[in-house]
Amino acid sequence: EFNRKEDAVIIVEGYFDQISLYQAGIKNVLANQGTALTAKQVKTMTKFSNSKRVYLCFDSDAAGEKASDRAAEIIAQVLAGYEHEVRILHIPEVKDADEFIQKHGSEGLRALLKQAPLLIDYKIEQSIQSVDLNSPQSKSKAIKELSKYLSYLTNKIELAEYTRIIAAKLHIEETVLVKQLETELQSHLNTDNPYQETIKTQTPINKRKQSNGHIMYLEHAV
Repeated sequence: EFNRKEDAVIIVEGYFDQISLYQAGIKNVLANQGTALTAKQVKTMTKFSNSKRVYLCFDSDAAGEKASDRAAEIIAQVLAGYEHEVRILHIPEVKDADEFIQKHGSEGLRALLKQAPLLIDYKIEQSIQSVDLNSPQSKSKAIKELSKYLSYLTNKIELAEYTRIIAAKLHIEETVLVKQLETELQSHLNTDNPYQETIKTQTPINKRKQSNGHIMYLEHAV
């Protein structure tokens, strides 16, 4: 109900994160319970959102970053062929959403939600901060890493625009980048999508569990 009302879902890493957000009035939140996101979970949670907008709000440590990346990949694979939107809800200053709510309250988190960048924008900025613009090898590595997230885009106009943005930020000729990305993106397209048949033949499973206050959490499945 809350996911449908807000037309979005926020995925947090732990149960305490979920409880804190829910008690603060942000009720379109689901806890991943600290394990890898599954295809079944993606189908369940996006059924309640017409826009299929997902905010990933994982812990700010290296493990949280890795879990966020994997979650984004699963979402892209499961929702391949569907319009969807993945945004990164980055929690500054503290480790997780629970601590942030305790310190800044619901208004602070709602402000972060309004500013939450799209996954591709977040990854571009993250990459630019770490790249050595004087090193061709560093630029090449950044392009290879970013190609993974560019492969999630299904709109050719968006792909062309992000190619232009990346070329400008990395100080690379756009025509050169286009040729390189053709190779990189093809390698991603050649990778089998394990959920492709599931997408064609199954509909999202409306199965969820409830706890105090009707807080929903994602049921884990292999």
